[in-house]
Amino acid sequence: MKCVCVAALLLPAVAAAGEVRPVEFLAAYCTDCHGEFSDEGDRQFHLLTADPATTADLELWQDALGRIELGDMPPSDAEQPSGADRVAAAAAMRQMIEAAAERLAPRAEATVLRRLTRREYDNSVRAILALHGLQADPTADFPPDAADHHFRNIGESLVMSDFLLTRYLEAAEAYLSHADVRGPRPQSRTWTFEAPFRKRRPRPDGYDKPGEYQHVRKTFHDTGGYLWIEKFRDGVPAAGRYRIRVLAAGVNRDHPYPDAVLGTRREDPIRMAVVSGDVRAGKLDTNNPSDRTLAEFELPDIEAAGSPKWFEVTAWLDAGAQPRVAFPNGPLSVKYARSRLVRDFPGHFGEFIAKHVPRFNRMHPDYDPEESKRLVAEFHAEQAALKAAGEKYYTFGVGHQINTDAAWRAFGAGYRGPRVRVYRIEVEGPLTEAWPPESARRLFGEGAVTDATAGGLIETFAARAFRRPAADADVAPLRRVYDVQRADGLSPRDALLVAYRAALCSPQFLYVRQTPGEADAYDLASKLSYFLWESPPDAELLAAAADRSLLERETLVEQTKRMLADGRSDALLRRAGESWLALDRLGTMLPSPDEHPEYFTQNLEPAMRREVELLLRDAVSGNRQTADLLTTRRAFVNGPLARLYGIEGVAGHDFTEAAHADPGRGGLMTTAAVLTATANGIETSPVVRGVWVLESLLGTPPSPPPPDVEPIEPDTRGATTIREQLAKHRDVETCAACHARIDPPGFALEAFDEVGRRRSHYRPPHRRARPLPVDASGELPDGRTFEGPAGFRTLMATRAGDFRRNAAEKLLTLATGRRLTVTDRVEMRRLTDAPVGFRDLILGVVTSDAFARRPR
Repeated sequence: MKCVCVAALLLPAVAAAGEVRPVEFLAAYCTDCHGEFSDEGDRQFHLLTADPATTADLELWQDALGRIELGDMPPSDAEQPSGADRVAAAAAMRQMIEAAAERLAPRAEATVLRRLTRREYDNSVRAILALHGLQADPTADFPPDAADHHFRNIGESLVMSDFLLTRYLEAAEAYLSHADVRGPRPQSRTWTFEAPFRKRRPRPDGYDKPGEYQHVRKTFHDTGGYLWIEKFRDGVPAAGRYRIRVLAAGVNRDHPYPDAVLGTRREDPIRMAVVSGDVRAGKLDTNNPSDRTLAEFELPDIEAAGSPKWFEVTAWLDAGAQPRVAFPNGPLSVKYARSRLVRDFPGHFGEFIAKHVPRFNRMHPDYDPEESKRLVAEFHAEQAALKAAGEKYYTFGVGHQINTDAAWRAFGAGYRGPRVRVYRIEVEGPLTEAWPPESARRLFGEGAVTDATAGGLIETFAARAFRRPAADADVAPLRRVYDVQRADGLSPRDALLVAYRAALCSPQFLYVRQTPGEADAYDLASKLSYFLWESPPDAELLAAAADRSLLERETLVEQTKRMLADGRSDALLRRAGESWLALDRLGTMLPSPDEHPEYFTQNLEPAMRREVELLLRDAVSGNRQTADLLTTRRAFVNGPLARLYGIEGVAGHDFTEAAHADPGRGGLMTTAAVLTATANGIETSPVVRGVWVLESLLGTPPSPPPPDVEPIEPDTRGATTIREQLAKHRDVETCAACHARIDPPGFALEAFDEVGRRRSHYRPPHRRARPLPVDASGELPDGRTFEGPAGFRTLMATRAGDFRRNAAEKLLTLATGRRLTVTDRVEMRRLTDAPVGFRDLILGVVTSDAFARRPR
């Protein structure tokens, strides 16, 4: 038991009339742990006064208020105030904090300069040069933007370096070279290819019929199942839009093998993807860094359709790119399933077994362990004799016979698993609608480039790049660059490119500017556009900036609604998932293909991300209550996600709205994306998931662990549960207070495994271990208990106000590109004191003083 602070005996926290004095309240109940002689969590509340003089003091007061409102402070084993006193103290603190925040607001931070993130930079250059379809990524060699609590647009973290500036120069040159299209209009033509599109090396398929069709299937090295066109190795001759047509069908969707062996689902339609790739970036028969998925299609079964069907997509291809055909939901690896298939279905593979599988190989139906020893010895003796005689022999020993081309051909002839069958591929283009293309007209206008026209072109380009009318001081250096290049002998056109390159590396372009002093409508337009679209303002937003109507609240709200309704606002939803919900972790620690093959064969990771974006999109478009994201039973799922959740009646790749049948499911907290991102691919941790709930949903992150506390080591024997291991950990006094807050939400989410599937037992670490049951119950610091995730969801619904406030703070951080101050938080608390729709919450953020705050 903790001793009661002496101050509690000397200073009345509550006056006779019932008035609560915040300073005395802290002295009575808090400074025993957070005072002069003990500063747990690096907090010293004894230094606080009723008249905060600095924003740092306000932050500390805000922290104390949050703990008191949550019921975390005082700890359960210390002297407790009455419920009425706690409420009164919180109200008095809030009133004091708001008054001090108003007084200290002029001192609050405002980001003067914030560098564009890598994605913002890429989107901006593409918008300036009309290169939206460009498949190449000139920013591929950029260093990653530093993350600050999962936010990658915080101005303090977006530093500039010599290395990065060099990358900017190289990238600008690359973008401009793609935009600088010269010469006559390229002639459109059509290429037609028939099977075989490429030779099978080293894995021929016995079912292929040259001159008729060839199959897409996955092999041990062919993770995407790519079928590329060998005669089209150099790709299309010119960049542009191309029409790609594929005559194809699905084969053996209803195959005879167990789904678990192949990692597929026979009720799902076979899918075909058309993927662009460039041989200069890597091999085309496997994943390639240049890969861009152009389209996906569900194929009819050839058995039912009777004939193949044409599938068509029109898309941009860079010069040198070629379209390939892929099998995204095909078997994870036929090679690794081969042994079981041959053993369990020997009738399908008679030729393969007879000619290529020796009796000493484990996949042979008549394999006998004892006999195999003798047969292996005889085999080695036979091969040694052949070698000594100069005859042909199996160089790689006993396993070589089953891996020859002839062996794989024989196996493929008997294999009856799912395939994509491709009959013909046609490529037509480039389909040029205007010449020169828009990208070139952005650079050089409609006529010939001369010294007389260069100045105007530079001014127009600078205005587009700098997101505002170009001032003489901004344009003059670019004109000097042009003049120097002309004096060195470059043509007007090439000299312009050098000037444009300088513009794309200038601070006016690379930074989101905030001009000190009077409000600037162009600054506001850029801030709004990069917040909602992650790209520069469009013509309509710039027009509202030009007439300064954007500075009026009504116009700002109108423009924000317009931009939220635009598909480009998907960028906001994606970034909200990555930063607010910490989904930037998703995909960094993949689950085991053996334990979760569906994660790979059913493309679960992109489906998980899409579900979160659709939940957020639904909340924006319907202006649903913000807290609905915490509790809703609605789900947006495709077939694979529906199976993961146990939702019936959903199949295929397309997403649809459904309802969770599981009472433990609902809201962002139990989405597969969150549950996978808060696991390490192999196991789950209540601590990691508990911290996520406190930080990402409630905005009350725990203090970091003391440096001298040993981490919890997993029990590889499987003899104890994580709950039992944490119970020992909580015996450490310095750990107990934080774990009392962290562990309960983490225990609730233990009902879900490392990819978000419901479970009742832990997977044992080895086959002989006994599976231990999952206990998803818990007790919150305020004494309330729950049984499982359904009970915890009910308790979380009582925290709707905290969730709204945290959502507003996270969105404001994303909008401003800076760490928030206590004055920002006070404003966001006012915004979210009452229930508010999610779209209205975003509107409140962009019309807030915190968003519009300008540097002094």
